[in-house]
Amino acid sequence: MTHSNIQNIGLTGFAALLLWIHYQFFHSGYFGYDELQYTELAAQVLSGDFSHELNLFAYRWSIILPLALFYSLFGIGDFANMLPSMIALLLIVFLVLDLMKQYGVGFRILAVLFLVCSAIHLMYLVKPMPDLLVELGFLICFLGWYGHNYRGKSAINSSLSLVGGGIFIFLAKESFLILYPFFLALLIYDLRAGKKKKFWALTIGGLLAFLCLYFLYFWFSTGNPIIRVDALFHDRYISECTYEYQPIEVLLRRVLYEMWLSFIRFGALISLGFLILLHKSYRLPAAEKFILVSYAGVLLLSNFMTISYSSYVPLCDDVRHFLFVYPIAAAVLIIGFSRLEHCHFWPRLFIAFTMVFQWYLTTSFFLENYTYIYLPIAAGVLFWGKFNSKLPWGLLVAAGLFYPYLSSARYHQVLNFSAQKELLEYVLEQETPIIVVTDPSNARIGRFYAGYNENDLVFLSFAAYAGLEEPVKKPVYFISNGMTAYHSNINWDTVPSEIIKAPSERVPLKENTIGAVYLISD
Repeated sequence: MTHSNIQNIGLTGFAALLLWIHYQFFHSGYFGYDELQYTELAAQVLSGDFSHELNLFAYRWSIILPLALFYSLFGIGDFANMLPSMIALLLIVFLVLDLMKQYGVGFRILAVLFLVCSAIHLMYLVKPMPDLLVELGFLICFLGWYGHNYRGKSAINSSLSLVGGGIFIFLAKESFLILYPFFLALLIYDLRAGKKKKFWALTIGGLLAFLCLYFLYFWFSTGNPIIRVDALFHDRYISECTYEYQPIEVLLRRVLYEMWLSFIRFGALISLGFLILLHKSYRLPAAEKFILVSYAGVLLLSNFMTISYSSYVPLCDDVRHFLFVYPIAAAVLIIGFSRLEHCHFWPRLFIAFTMVFQWYLTTSFFLENYTYIYLPIAAGVLFWGKFNSKLPWGLLVAAGLFYPYLSSARYHQVLNFSAQKELLEYVLEQETPIIVVTDPSNARIGRFYAGYNENDLVFLSFAAYAGLEEPVKKPVYFISNGMTAYHSNINWDTVPSEIIKAPSERVPLKENTIGAVYLISD
């Protein structure tokens, strides 16, 4: 085992420690919607009640099946929910470190901090969602082509990497619609140059073989080979992101600046200034140039690529859909800082200016998370290697990259999910069969913590409780939780009067800074 491999294992262990501390002490909780769809489906896999039908989430096996496995090993709970995302992120960290193993350990530490301390990564560390898995799948695909082109890996092994990563993405989420133009461009480039014919033949053949088996499976099991496509359209609903149904100015705002502001808010453009290294005067090796061009390419795809073939519909400007940008950005960060000492003043000033400008935008548009990251990194860029030392400037950059970790920890403490969970635990400890009425988001979270066993403990949303046709013969509890009520966007005019009056007419059975538990009827 080489020295760089030992270093990479140690750095990945350091990443695991940071992630574990964040999970253990700064659990951010659940939104109560998409992420708990996957937990329920995974529980159904264990109970034998799982079915696909027209539920789009049910076709995302890359998240559902690992969740079901971890539930079978550790039970339905927070720890099992965290494992798929944590394992995926640690694999991403290790693969990026391996990709950049020829660079100094100090540069690789910066990449680890960039990836592990990312506010968006930390937000979804404990929420079982497929987006980190798409990020991992894209990186595996990327490394397949890169390894064959720049590391002399065999066509078979490289093709297996691209095919395997592609299948993993396909089974995780429909984001392959955004990503396929990236690899299509590589295919066209290679075919025009008359290169890598065996690699592409194996890759295309492998993907087609998988798709044939996939569609045949659903043909024989459901009678509809494209049932997943039907589910995709069945679950599509009108929202702020269905740009085809909105005025053209809404679409223009999304394409012209909203996506870029979202990237700035979560640090995806920290590496942007280093694209100046693509100028011919720097004479980058082909491998480094490809990584920088790839970074520019995935940014442009994220902003402009449509998810519909019938009309122009880019994805929502929610950065979680575009996490595949981050591993490439981390690699660009390593390349950029490794080249800084060869840069003259004006290129350094340009790179620093891109970061100062992003800082200005975070303050102007109140974009939290990264406000205090850009200035330390800008200073590090300007003075890197000056005064005969890189160490103080490297520490300054590292401190800037670490800031989102502290910011996320502080924000998650404000959310105080442990207090939210205390209210649920109180009703979970009741021995008699009961009904718990709460907002829709909290009801879903309660069902999760109850292990989806509703024989004795039933969680109902306000609307479901109001719609009961028969008198309730069990004790009824009400949980008031301001945070989950906010997520639920409650119309309080529709909530039953006994719920509305409970805080003023009844003594809480359990109360903390987040909310309270009341007994409505016994």
